[in-house]
Amino acid sequence: MSTRGGSVNRTREALIDVAARLLDEGGTDAVTLRQVGHGAGVSHNAPYKHFAGKEALLAAVAARELQGL
Repeated sequence: MSTRGGSVNRTREALIDVAARLLDEGGTDAVTLRQVGHGAGVSHNAPYKHFAGKEALLAAVAARELQGL
């Protein structure tokens, strides 16, 4: 049984967590994919494996926040 799917989901969620924190701390200018990768403990290229770009990552942050309402 493979745990790759679980690992991918955990990484994606970690990236969203870091992006949300950076967004809270400094607005959209504070969110860079390089900083998000660093904060999540992955390579600076890893966010691009999960999101097409910054806008897609911010959309995922917004979608998760809306689900909590």
